[in-house]
Amino acid sequence: MERAIAAMRTAVRLAEQGDPAGAASGLAHAAAMAPDDPPLQVQCGNLLRQLHRPAEALACFDRAAAALPDNPAVLGNRGIALAELGRHQEAFACIDRVARLRPDDPNTLVNRGSMLVQLGRPTEALADYDRAIALRPDQVPMLINRANLLMDLRRPADALADYDRALTLRPNHPSTIADRGNALLALDRPEAALAAYDAALRLDPNSAHTRDHRGKALQVLGRLDDAVASYDTAVRIAPNVPGFRVHRGLCRLLLGDFRNGWPDYAFRRPPPHLPWPESVAGKTVLLQAEQGLGDAIMFCRYAPLVKALGAIVILQVPPPLVRLMATLPGVDRVVSSDAPPHDHASPLMSLPLTFGTGVDQTPYLSADPELVAQWSSRLPTSGRRRVGLVWSGNRDHPNDRNRSIPLARFARLVDGEADFVGLQTEVRAADEPALRYILMADADNRDFADTAALIALMDLVVTVDTSVAHLAGAMGKPVWILLPHDPDWRWMLGRDDSPWYPTARLFRQPAPGDWDRVLDRVAGELSQKVTNR
Repeated sequence: MERAIAAMRTAVRLAEQGDPAGAASGLAHAAAMAPDDPPLQVQCGNLLRQLHRPAEALACFDRAAAALPDNPAVLGNRGIALAELGRHQEAFACIDRVARLRPDDPNTLVNRGSMLVQLGRPTEALADYDRAIALRPDQVPMLINRANLLMDLRRPADALADYDRALTLRPNHPSTIADRGNALLALDRPEAALAAYDAALRLDPNSAHTRDHRGKALQVLGRLDDAVASYDTAVRIAPNVPGFRVHRGLCRLLLGDFRNGWPDYAFRRPPPHLPWPESVAGKTVLLQAEQGLGDAIMFCRYAPLVKALGAIVILQVPPPLVRLMATLPGVDRVVSSDAPPHDHASPLMSLPLTFGTGVDQTPYLSADPELVAQWSSRLPTSGRRRVGLVWSGNRDHPNDRNRSIPLARFARLVDGEADFVGLQTEVRAADEPALRYILMADADNRDFADTAALIALMDLVVTVDTSVAHLAGAMGKPVWILLPHDPDWRWMLGRDDSPWYPTARLFRQPAPGDWDRVLDRVAGELSQKVTNR
């Protein structure tokens, strides 16, 4: 035993002298000399963890656990090593066992909560954090953990309360002040968020993350040049963090600065940009959709340009787009599952950088005539104009609360001078009472090929910022798009038209959250349009 302790001490000295490999080897040797000594195994395991050797640390904790299967300290350390190895289910089993042995230990509850977050079980994690804080209400790290989780759960008001409480206990902590700014920004209080970021930067001027978040607050406030400058500083401080370049690129695209925006935006994927081959003539090129369905619809316009280079073009898109994309010129094959063999691959949203081309290439998508005929037989034949409506998009979209409009408010657009047809397939429970105002075409609307057929039968589409807006624009159909005050980059600023979709009109919120004036304006113009047929 004494030899094992001596070996462990020698390993510690090696670590202090800057020889981590020698230290790890010495610790493993020390542990092997005393396999039946749990305290020494735990000590060696903890030292190996500090040397970032979790696999060897786990071996030590396993030996200790064999002798002390119900020892909370051994189980806790074993769980941490398993988590560091990415074995989260096994790690949770260890920490959960500790929690059963120590049901009122706040640190164990926090550890179990953190494991549950890793396992994608945030609601259960929040319950553990709640119990831990009830037992130890003055622990700042616990409050911050819970606040961060509440932000992930899209409960910024509750998160703000925790950040404020943490700052009362530990004032002038820059990262907590910056996190508080994130909560304020999520609560649509950009000026207060900006003040928080500035306060955090006075304490820690070299925080790249705070500079990045500050850029977003400035962007929401419409101060785009200042936002780009803040992103510039973040990139300068941390040039190897791709997200900062992406955010700067999106801001530049919002400004219409495509020349500088696309190169920054390329950093959303590693490597930043795959070089286009000198020639793709006779080669098979796979074009891959990314992000949302609307993005795929927007950027598939570049497929004909790839075809014009002599390539065999395969387009890979999500299943709801497969039938629709069969109408896209220049595509030899559309797939949704595993990528077939190919010579070169490119994400669709990298093609603007590759081609450096303009954006007006519409229309490039069309409806299947057979589907148009089928849907035509189901719609009213009143002779009035048909107006397609979309009032909400994907409820899981991070910006859904700003993009979507409750149908009860949206329905003020409906009057008796036209036939109003709901084009969306998902209706939220809160919207169902207002469905009586419109004709819903969702029963057999299976995918975007059906939606395209319906759009072809409309005189006008009125929609919030969703994939249907892109589809109507891609088909060259008149489309009115209702936009939040802080719009997605592709709609740019200060204009009521779109270079991406020449048949689109943009109706922008004059102030954050002000849908009423947007809807009033749209209702007035719509009434005039359908009356003056």
